[in-house]
Amino acid sequence: MQVTYAADSHTLYGYLQFWPRSRHSDEEVINVTDWDSGLFRGVIRQVPLTYNVVGNVNEFGLCITESTWGGLAELAHQPGAILDYGSLIYITLQRAASAQEALQVMTDLVAEYGYASEGETFTVADPEEVWVLEMIGKGEHSRGAVWAAKRIPDGYISAHANQARIQTLESEGIGQVLFSDDVIDFARRIGRFPTEAQDDLFSFSDVYNPITYLAARACEGRVWDFFRRATAADQSIMGPYLDYVTGRNLTKRMPLYIKPVAPLSTLDIVDAMRSHYENTPLAFDQDVGAEAFGLPYRWRPLTWQLDDGRTFFNERAAATQQTGFSLLAQLRRVVPDPIKALQFFAVDDTDSSVMIPVYGGMALVPPSYGPGSISLFEPEKAFWAFNMVANFAYARYAIINPDVRRRQGALEAQQWKLAVEIDEEFTRLWGEDQSKAVAMMTTACVSNAESLVLEWRRFYGELFVKFMDGNIKTKDSPEQLLPDVEQPGYRMEWRERIVRETGERYRFPADMDDVTAIDELAIGRQ
Repeated sequence: MQVTYAADSHTLYGYLQFWPRSRHSDEEVINVTDWDSGLFRGVIRQVPLTYNVVGNVNEFGLCITESTWGGLAELAHQPGAILDYGSLIYITLQRAASAQEALQVMTDLVAEYGYASEGETFTVADPEEVWVLEMIGKGEHSRGAVWAAKRIPDGYISAHANQARIQTLESEGIGQVLFSDDVIDFARRIGRFPTEAQDDLFSFSDVYNPITYLAARACEGRVWDFFRRATAADQSIMGPYLDYVTGRNLTKRMPLYIKPVAPLSTLDIVDAMRSHYENTPLAFDQDVGAEAFGLPYRWRPLTWQLDDGRTFFNERAAATQQTGFSLLAQLRRVVPDPIKALQFFAVDDTDSSVMIPVYGGMALVPPSYGPGSISLFEPEKAFWAFNMVANFAYARYAIINPDVRRRQGALEAQQWKLAVEIDEEFTRLWGEDQSKAVAMMTTACVSNAESLVLEWRRFYGELFVKFMDGNIKTKDSPEQLLPDVEQPGYRMEWRERIVRETGERYRFPADMDDVTAIDELAIGRQ
């Protein structure tokens, strides 16, 4: 079982969450703070035993991730509600050992303490099964939330990206669908589903998060891209949905899950996380918005206006500049509990980050991947080290990013290899001394992570020296005193645009005889 996640936010500092396994007294409580804002929300009762949590997995191989879709504005604020979506995830990871137990814990918690977030989709997975849970609060109408959950069949893949995706609540087999008792009646009560309509016509997504043009383009487009990659050998599967994700036909909704044409490898999934819609009609690395160096990013806001009142939008791909952290969790069956969840974890933009292996049973997390502040620059922290490289590469993407991807690929090959080695050594030690096995695994992961951050900081220095001032500087050997300097200038499309917009202003006069004798190097020094 594999789960991917990218936590995207312009104010999120990316780090590795950690709670050790602990026992608690009957009187103990949890002070709940909002995961996004950090504001205090209230107090809930603690349970006697909480489990080890590293990132978005726990010691039993449970994984919970999310994407926010908002939904009906009238349901966004619930007075007195305590549990926001982030707190709900991490408290549940501390209390549940399986996906179905997590579903019960999550829905019970919001029923008791209220739901303090907008509409949300959660992936809830363990080594045996994956569920998609969608939830929205009841606003000022009553406490709690309405929700629906569907199990993804074995051999299928699913995806969600800031748009509710569960439609009808029909069962596709025993135990395949769950929903709150009032999910339909509540919709009728607030006037969002006709009283006379049959229950089997109810669609969770269409009622609580109706599809819009922007949601199709900026959200569902990312799902389409992932599904498209998984079915590339048969374009008849996802080709018909291009009209939907480009907003031309909002009625042709995509299925919640599909069967890939062939099994997906870990690298296939990682590549999908790094997509900018390359080689599709949604690619945006060649138009004027890509600037002079083919940048497949657009600076926010997502929508923008001209003085005449017309509104436009920017494409939103899976790889994006505002990612706080991302992960790929592999949930394994026949291994000891502490390594059931192998999580490849990264911070910042997926396109330029390097994933490190960490496990749900680790005894601590690497200091460089620990808590920090989005408002305080600390270069020794992984979040800032990876941001330094990514933001430097954005300036001349087509020229600098190939170097980034090459180094990323080389380092990640080492990470995949290290994970195999840790698995093997852990399994060997587990039969002899379980605490020794956990200590070995923890030490190996922490040491590797700290070394990687140092390597990436050095890499930033290499890039800066090589590409500063618009140049590309190289040496054939360390003994070479001065580097060779290449000046690639702008890509041809950008040169042509300069000529279109400036006419003859910069053209070298045809009748000047020094055009072939000009000493560019000498003039360039001035």
